[in-house]
Amino acid sequence: MSCCEPARQGVDRNLPTMHLLLYGSEELWNTIAIPKGLPVILFYFSPDCPHCRGQMQDMLNDQDLMNSFRIYAITSRPMRDIHSFYDELQLSKYPSVQVGVDVESVCSHYYNIKGVPFTAVYDAEMQLVVAYSGRVNVDQLQAHLTK
Repeated sequence: MSCCEPARQGVDRNLPTMHLLLYGSEELWNTIAIPKGLPVILFYFSPDCPHCRGQMQDMLNDQDLMNSFRIYAITSRPMRDIHSFYDELQLSKYPSVQVGVDVESVCSHYYNIKGVPFTAVYDAEMQLVVAYSGRVNVDQLQAHLTK
């Protein structure tokens, strides 16, 4: 696991605008609608990746993290591929977690993602704090609440 800055020089620190097809919806939703005021974890995953499942389970198990962040779990895989990920992790029980398909693959290009999981932490004003490539533990994510 490694810590990294945005993958390309010149990437601004604002949360990128993406159209997501959220789980259980038939309409596209834009990340511009994410309200400010609570930090955001943008978690790019593949539904069949064991490290992605493990990191998501770790985040779900940490009540402080769940109360402190909004989590957007994003994949470019088709919706049919994320059903088991969503159901097995019982994500419907967590109102602070949204799961969606990045229909235009903006996320992977914006961050130049080479592998999953990929995690970007944004502050309450939607400014990038840090991005991680590879599995990240909850303590690392929590550490950014105090910065």
